[in-house]
Amino acid sequence: ADDTELAEARADDGSSAGSSRASNKRKAARRRIISKEMEDLMATSSTDASHTRLHAVTQAWRAALDGGVYSGSEHANGNAKASANGVNGSSANGGGVNGGESRAGKGLQVSPMLEAFGVQLRVADDAFGPMMQPVVRNEESNMKKVNSAWAALGSPVMLKQFLEAEKAKGIHKPNGVLADPSAAMALLWMRRMLEFQASFFEGVCKETDPNAPLGVPAKAAYTQHLEAFHGWLLKNAFRVGLNGLPKRQEFIRRLAPNIVDEEERTRICVSEVGDCTQVTRQVASQMRDLFAELDLEDKRKA
Repeated sequence: ADDTELAEARADDGSSAGSSRASNKRKAARRRIISKEMEDLMATSSTDASHTRLHAVTQAWRAALDGGVYSGSEHANGNAKASANGVNGSSANGGGVNGGESRAGKGLQVSPMLEAFGVQLRVADDAFGPMMQPVVRNEESNMKKVNSAWAALGSPVMLKQFLEAEKAKGIHKPNGVLADPSAAMALLWMRRMLEFQASFFEGVCKETDPNAPLGVPAKAAYTQHLEAFHGWLLKNAFRVGLNGLPKRQEFIRRLAPNIVDEEERTRICVSEVGDCTQVTRQVASQMRDLFAELDLEDKRKA
C-alpha cells in the first residue's frame, strides 16, 4: 500500500460513510502485502464449514517458520521469490511444513513473516470489532514502516540480516534504546501484539460461558504483554477497546461464520486456536531471542 491510500483512509474516518470507505481502503492496502496463494487460502477458510478463519493464520505463520512454504499447498515447490518492492511472494528453501527439511529454528525470513502479520491483522480486524480499530490502524502503520525500511535496505531475505543492516546505520543506541520510527521499533510492537493475541485467544478457549464478556481474558493478556510498555494515553485507549469486545459466542462466530452447529463451531475453534497460538509463540520466541541478541529490546514506555 502507498502513503496516499493510508492517508486517505485515516482522513475518511470522521463519518459513518467515511469510516466504511476507510475500512475498505485499509483492507485494500493489506491485500497488497498478501500473496495470491495466501489470498486463496484465506478465501477458502472464510467459506469453509470445517475450519475457522484462524486456519489461514496458522498456515501463514507456519510458512514464516518454514521459509514461505504453505502446508498442503500444491504450489509449495520452493520457487517463489521475494519481491524487492513489496511483501508479495516468499523465497523458500527446502521442503514445506509437512515434508522435507523444516526451516524452523534457522531464522525467520522477512517476506513470509510480514505476510503472516498481514493475514493475522485482517482476521483480527474482523473478529475484534470496531472498538479495536485504533489498535488495528496502529498495527497497519507499523507494517508500513517495516515494509518501507525493508525495501530501502535492499530487502534482505532474513530478519536477522534486516535488523543488522538497520542497526549498522547507527540509528539505535546501546541498551536497547531504539530510534523511533524504525523497523526495529515497529517489529518490537508487532511482536508484543502477537503475544497479546496468543494469550487472549487462549483465554477465550478457557472460558466456557458462551455469553461471557471477553474483557477479562483480554485485560489479563494486556497486563501480561503490553501494559508495562504503555503510558497513560495508550492504557486508556486499550481499556476502551477491550471493554468493547463482543461476547464469547459472537467472537467465535466471527472466527467461524460458516460452521452452523454451535457446539461443533466451538470445538473446532478451540482446536484451531491451540494450533495457531502454538505456532505464533514459536515465531514470537524467535523474534524475542533475536532482539535480545542484537540489543534491540527497548523496554521504555510509549
